[in-house]
Amino acid sequence: MLNGIGSLVALLRSTDSGKVLTPRFWALVLEAEGDNALLETKGEQVRVKLETPVQAGEKLLLARGNVTGGRLQCRILQRLAPGEQGGQLTDTVSVLFYPEQNEQFPYLLTVEEEQKGENFSHNRRKWRFVLHTENLGTVILVVGETEGPLSAQLLVESDATAARLGRLTQLFGSDNTSGVVLHGIRVMNSSERKRTLGTGVSLDQHG
Repeated sequence: MLNGIGSLVALLRSTDSGKVLTPRFWALVLEAEGDNALLETKGEQVRVKLETPVQAGEKLLLARGNVTGGRLQCRILQRLAPGEQGGQLTDTVSVLFYPEQNEQFPYLLTVEEEQKGENFSHNRRKWRFVLHTENLGTVILVVGETEGPLSAQLLVESDATAARLGRLTQLFGSDNTSGVVLHGIRVMNSSERKRTLGTGVSLDQHG
């Protein structure tokens, strides 16, 4: 998995995440006429067709659907009245990831880009790759973009898993050629565990 993360991050880096319309997104209703609405999301305006009428000023959590007749179809998951607080959502993307060239069975990774904050340190951008496995539990790879190689840390559910994966810190030390340096493995804390609970699907059966 670590061998291919550099390529996956390169793809994510080349994408302007602020312009990507993810499968679920919050939007402000600027104009509404019946089930047609003009929305604003991430600083962009988009016209959509909804299943029920809305009113200007509402904030909607939407599930992106198909494009029919040039109009994006969306399903309303949650709605907030004008002036009502809320409507924050971390954008996530699910990726089928083949760790080796001839690998038949992919990993299902859930990727989140972290919002800038104090924990960024020297990182310009940071991603969380969440992988649910049958034999190791949930594994989170936190990857930061720095001036040099990508900086990574593994978060796991138990000390036993950390011990089992411990050799990775040697394989992916500062002298490896993968483009990713693994700086450590630790057990995730309660807030990290709660944040990750229920994210993604367990498809991995690899040892």
